Amino acid sequence: EANAGPVFDICGSLVYPSNAVAALGTGTWTKTSGPAGALVFSIGPNAPDQNITVPSYGTYVLRWTDVNLTCSDFDEITINFYNNPTVAAAGPDIFQCNTTTFTLAGNSAIVGTGMWSEVGGPAGITITDPSNATTTVTGLVAGSSATLRWTISNGTCAPTTDDVVIRNDVQPVADADEANAGPVFDICGSLVYP
Repeated sequence: EANAGPVFDICGSLVYPSNAVAALGTGTWTKTSGPAGALVFSIGPNAPDQNITVPSYGTYVLRWTDVNLTCSDFDEITINFYNNPTVAAAGPDIFQCNTTTFTLAGNSAIVGTGMWSEVGGPAGITITDPSNATTTVTGLVAGSSATLRWTISNGTCAPTTDDVVIRNDVQPVADADEANAGPVFDICGSLVYP
């Protein structure tokens, strides 16, 4: 029975190290689905164990067909080739005064998908659209700060992350009763105020 192997996930490489069972007759590797382009074989399409290079990242179904005279059998393997995700950049820390809305400045996920999460700070923060790199954040009360994480993931590859701190400073209040610099003074013949 032809046996091409289990399902594989490959990250950051376009090479599949095949491990098919050697054919009783003549075995042949072919692509039954996947992105356009030809397979490149390190030995040739009839070798069960070799490196098979695909043309681009994506999901492929490769078939190992075993033909012995008038008999034939085949087995297929699904391989997911994932590119490494974009390196996450959460943007600069944001310090604002007595505000209700912060606008984040993460980078676009060219490869993979991005997601914001809160990793430190008070409860009650709302990330308006967690998958949007430049989403708004509300609910951070004055006098507090929070740490948000921008994570970009792609398939089984290791995700990339970066953190940003947002801080909502307290607005000072000038009170005429408390902030009292003293009465009006008139000073004659001197440039010194005691």
